[in-house]
Amino acid sequence: MRLLMAIILAFFSGTCALAYETLWNRVLANVLGDTIFNSALVIVVFFVGLSLGAAALRKWAVLYRSPWLAFAALEAAIALTLYPTLYVAGGGLYPGSAAGTLLIKKIMQIVSAVLLVGPPTFFMGGTLLALVQAVKPARFRGKVSFVYGLNTLGGILGIAAVTFVLIYIVGIRSTISGFMRISLAVAGIALVCHLFLGRRSAAFAVHETGAAAPRSEDAMPEALLYILSAMSGGVIIGFEVLFMHAYALVGHNSAWSFGCMLMIVIALLGTASLLSAAGRYDRRDAIAFVLPAISIALAAFPHLFYRLTGGLQFHSSLAGSLEKYLVSSVLLGLASGGPFLLLSGLLFPWILESANAHERSGVRVIGTLLALNAISAVCGAVAVQFILLPLCGVWKSCVVLGAVPLGAWLFICGRGQCPCRRTARFLCAGALAVSGVSFALHTPSVRESGKYALVDMKTGPDGVVCVKQREGKYLVMTVNNNFTLSSGSDPLWNQSMGHIPLFLHPLPKKTAFIGLATGLTASSAVQHRCVASVTVLENSPLVIEMALKHYGELTDNFHLDPRVEIVEADGVNFMATAHEAYDVIVGDLFFPWHQGAHRLYAREHFKNVRARLNPGGIFCQWLPLYQFDYASLAMVIRTFASVFPEGVVLLNTSDKFQQIGLLGIRDGRPFDVVRARGIWHERIQNETGRDRDPFLEDPGFFDTMYLGTISGLVPETTDVNTLDMPLLEEKVIQVEPTLGVKMLKINEQAARGPGVTLRELLYDCYFQKKEHVRR
Repeated sequence: MRLLMAIILAFFSGTCALAYETLWNRVLANVLGDTIFNSALVIVVFFVGLSLGAAALRKWAVLYRSPWLAFAALEAAIALTLYPTLYVAGGGLYPGSAAGTLLIKKIMQIVSAVLLVGPPTFFMGGTLLALVQAVKPARFRGKVSFVYGLNTLGGILGIAAVTFVLIYIVGIRSTISGFMRISLAVAGIALVCHLFLGRRSAAFAVHETGAAAPRSEDAMPEALLYILSAMSGGVIIGFEVLFMHAYALVGHNSAWSFGCMLMIVIALLGTASLLSAAGRYDRRDAIAFVLPAISIALAAFPHLFYRLTGGLQFHSSLAGSLEKYLVSSVLLGLASGGPFLLLSGLLFPWILESANAHERSGVRVIGTLLALNAISAVCGAVAVQFILLPLCGVWKSCVVLGAVPLGAWLFICGRGQCPCRRTARFLCAGALAVSGVSFALHTPSVRESGKYALVDMKTGPDGVVCVKQREGKYLVMTVNNNFTLSSGSDPLWNQSMGHIPLFLHPLPKKTAFIGLATGLTASSAVQHRCVASVTVLENSPLVIEMALKHYGELTDNFHLDPRVEIVEADGVNFMATAHEAYDVIVGDLFFPWHQGAHRLYAREHFKNVRARLNPGGIFCQWLPLYQFDYASLAMVIRTFASVFPEGVVLLNTSDKFQQIGLLGIRDGRPFDVVRARGIWHERIQNETGRDRDPFLEDPGFFDTMYLGTISGLVPETTDVNTLDMPLLEEKVIQVEPTLGVKMLKINEQAARGPGVTLRELLYDCYFQKKEHVRR
């Protein structure tokens, strides 16, 4: 009964812990910015909190006298310390908004993450210790592995519930509140266990000889346990980072994809933990064989992954539907990362079992091991993300990481602290050979194609950014193979997305562009003499570097103009915290299925942008219609109309792509078509631009471009996309895998839906007014 209750509590405790981590990523991405720095910040604070909690609470006297009561107190403390997160998630608080410099802003963001994530994770660090102490009287050799394994497997439920279901039904804030109630319920169950099972635990704390006698081979030297624990945490979390980057090269870059991969990691580690409890064998012998096997699995992973994906083919376009995509993603993860995750997942449970075999100091040793494992996980994630990836790339980083368990094997065997059988030595030699060959071989990080020649490639924390040349004609920039930022095939059309809103403002002096990509759209601003400043926002430093390096000729090196400032920043966070006001703000094309892009179509973001406009200021958000179906398009229009009810719809097409622009004015006055047409023609005549698109000069272009007001285009019952409830993300994630990279014109099924008016309007513009479509 004691072991059964501990396993149940461990499962739901793990469910809540991983749910909280997923929710913290969401909340802090919304308020601090969806950047690599802030994502890494959440991971660092999470694991540091666990480490400090395990190290401090391992000496807590209550944990030994009344472990059930200690567990209940810790779970209650976790729930109570989540109230600041609940407040931030619902209050629109942006830490660092009043900061005077970037450094101060970063410091405030770090402090905010520590205050939100630190206290709950500190108490999480002691929950497993309490359960281990509670089951110590149980006569079952693998009890610690079972508790640890079920705690790990419980995380799958937490990740799945948050990522795929709850935030789209009740929103992020209500999801946090719901899991807080679950934590309190778990605390209540533990309190009941204390009332009925607590006396036996207290008696065992004094007379520990009643436990199952530890096997002599289970008790390894503490120094060896500490080394292996640190190695295990760093290598596993380091590989998790590499695993995510590898999958991004072939997969659908969305929150669902990364949630799916994270669940694979958790499932394999938890399964390995349960398997580690089976059988009677010398764990020191097993470790001597597993360490070099882990190194071999890491060295073989790049080539295995490359072969299984058919040379990094676009996985989501091959799947055909969302269900098939998710199933095939799981199978790919199991086949490629499974060998390493299963082997490495055996190691830490063995370490915990060995520590538990120390009769008197077992739980205290386990606390130290958990602390070392967590802090080394931080080191592994940071080292891989910010050092190995930029220096070695994804594949060679796997081989370098594989040298860590091999080095640990050589160290412990050299000191005679682990049996060194002849077979294990041969396995070690094989690991060295496989690692050397794998490091020497070239495994491409970019999908090869006869139509494209690789010009340049950079690898960093934000992925693999490359520039290719299509059949010797124009350049194409991609992120992680599948996310095409832009190309040089039609530069004038790209620049027209900047020209159009600028020509609709009578005197645009201060301008801002959300999104740099190749820089073509933003480069249009410097062609306007009246423009005094151009602020361009881009959250990827690699994209900035590659754009300035390779697209200078097409953009006329606009970034060298003294009026231009390129800011490395998240667009949503910048608009929420900026103090400047602008005459024209342009939202470039954001593919809605890309992770985090739904935030740029959220009502809160549109409100912040409106607040950043000067009186009479214009905001134009361009939508790539070939990435939307009707339902997601209607949601964005309804969300925009909730902030700019007097907004209008503009059309901008080429022979390959279709876009609409949602244009809103700060003053909220009805759009005066006659006045706007007059401003347009006056500005066109007075401004002279370098090689400006001749379609802009067409006297009839304005009338063709203007589609009408936004009000009434979609029913008011259409859902609104918000930061708290990202409904757009749910819709477009389910659409994009079936589309792949194919162009979406208009969803024909919309003719039977409630938004027939909008559908017919756009249909007429696409297929009846071809004389104004660029060719």
